[in-house]
Amino acid sequence: MPRPDSAPILVLPSENRMQSCAEEYLLDPGARGSNLLVCRSSRVLDGFSGIDTVYSDADGTLVPEGAVEFPRTVVDYFKELALRGIETIIVTGKPLTEVEGLVRSLPEDSGVKFMYEKGAYILERTPDGKIQASPLLVSQEDTLAVKALKESFIESKRAIEASFGGRLTLGWGGQGTHESVLSIDVLRGIPPEDYLQKTGPERDALKVDDVKLLAEVVSAVKDFVRKYAAGWNFVNLGNANFEIAPGAVEKDAAIHVLE
Repeated sequence: MPRPDSAPILVLPSENRMQSCAEEYLLDPGARGSNLLVCRSSRVLDGFSGIDTVYSDADGTLVPEGAVEFPRTVVDYFKELALRGIETIIVTGKPLTEVEGLVRSLPEDSGVKFMYEKGAYILERTPDGKIQASPLLVSQEDTLAVKALKESFIESKRAIEASFGGRLTLGWGGQGTHESVLSIDVLRGIPPEDYLQKTGPERDALKVDDVKLLAEVVSAVKDFVRKYAAGWNFVNLGNANFEIAPGAVEKDAAIHVLE
């Protein structure tokens, strides 16, 4: 049965397809992001007829930075994809404490899965509706190694902060509850006591935005990685946020595992 042109669907087009779609079929110009487009046309949908899985980031793509639930319209798009036999998998660096809110904002039968902490774990609902998390790219040994790295970082971060004369603080990213990665925010001075509860724009307002200073901090943190976690991934996420993870933990690698 053909899909009516009036029914919107969420698609993640390539750059060349994005331009034509934007000009001819765009549902809402305000809905377009760097890799997100909402279209009304069945002709556009035909170009994606061979897709069986959609992978998408969360923050800044499907939800605002720091959001803890999906907007109703996005939930409807997930339903539309599911009706067409297309599975949706969210890929995010968020820890479980932040992902759970997004999961609970979906109907129990949505079928949407989450790869979180850069693909270290996968989260889905069981047939009886319970939320179940399983390791994807990490082992118990990796988790223990990350825990040990965090303990080493506590001392090293004090030395790094002191070397910058108190101009910055290296804080835990997320809620400080990542199990597979060490996430670090570079903050101006001493953050407020409720720093860990702040998300999105509230947290961004506390971060260092001096490009030269951030480059110096990157160098200092990389020295820490070379000393305590040689061979691990150091990722500069931008927005004064870094992540250090075991070599196996990486979003693209997680997608390949599922494929």
